[in-house]
Amino acid sequence: MAKGHARQDKLAANPLSASLRTSAQKDAMAPKQARVGNLSKANQTVCSVLKPAFGHDTLHKLQEKTPVGSIVFDKQFWPTTDALDKMRRHN
Repeated sequence: MAKGHARQDKLAANPLSASLRTSAQKDAMAPKQARVGNLSKANQTVCSVLKPAFGHDTLHKLQEKTPVGSIVFDKQFWPTTDALDKMRRHN
């Protein structure tokens, strides 16, 4: 519990922000990825200039895009236990 509170305090004091990788970070990361055979990711690391999509409204946008649905499933067309047993016997 204490570690969780410490992590929350740390994030509150220094909130995450979107930032590009520095040239030094790219220079270190790309060769490591290439050595383990991940050439596509190494190339993307070197060539990509995209800024991470992280902002104060990111969570809200994602929640609007994929709203949480009901966890109660519609079982109208599910086979009954007897029907499943019958199918198993035929196979």
